[in-house]
Amino acid sequence: MLMYDDITVMIKDKTILNNISATFPYGTITCILGPNGCGKSTMLQALFSPKLIKGGKIYLDDKPLFEYPAREKAKRIAYLPQLHEIPPISVRTLITQGRFPYTGMLGRANRLDEIFIERSLNDINMTEFANRNLTTLSGGECKRAYLGMILAQNTDYIILDEPTTFLDIKHRLELIELLSSLRDRGKTIVAVLHDINEVLQLADIILLMKDGCLIKTLSRMEFLNSDIVKDIFQVQMTYEEVNNHVLTNFSLTAPSDHSERQNDYDTNRQ
Repeated sequence: MLMYDDITVMIKDKTILNNISATFPYGTITCILGPNGCGKSTMLQALFSPKLIKGGKIYLDDKPLFEYPAREKAKRIAYLPQLHEIPPISVRTLITQGRFPYTGMLGRANRLDEIFIERSLNDINMTEFANRNLTTLSGGECKRAYLGMILAQNTDYIILDEPTTFLDIKHRLELIELLSSLRDRGKTIVAVLHDINEVLQLADIILLMKDGCLIKTLSRMEFLNSDIVKDIFQVQMTYEEVNNHVLTNFSLTAPSDHSERQNDYDTNRQ
């Protein structure tokens, strides 16, 4: 199991993450939620940037993560950041790069590699785009192609930073279905998301962050029945369940309510 143990990250003498402890059980989807600039993306980047970590350790199956050889780690954890380059290569070539931990830089794809490549193309609904150059694709199509690359890695953990960015509504819904399907196949997914409705559709576990701190770990129902949204985002959330779907509604809270709740929040942190 992947575990953060009291992780502190500092960049240019500024504390970005403050004593973060969290676990990510196998076969679950964990969504990290919080205001802009609270440290969500940095929490994911810490998995791949040991120099960022100024305190604490990250463990994978009780072994410090950074003691794993790079190729072995790449067979266990795949990461899709928010931003990535758009090289002038085909979709298939990009997805083939996801097999690098198994083939090496100059290795040729074998039959098993080809199976994973074809399955990844099918999972992201881009089989017909396989020979298209990435530079000819839309932002959303490129996002899906990169998702296909990390699916081809066939890792235990899939780490996603805002994976629905640039996707239209159809492909957002398809992605949510795909991620749920991957969990059902035994994959473990950790995703930073901004859309609370997407979080409620996906998450088994919700991590709520603010100001570089992990404020609370909740299930979906605990999240729905808590005032934490008002505390963290300064909005009022109401919801109703219709045909097993959660319908949410948000409204701004009064400025005086912001101040009162922020004072309560600061008092609780002391």
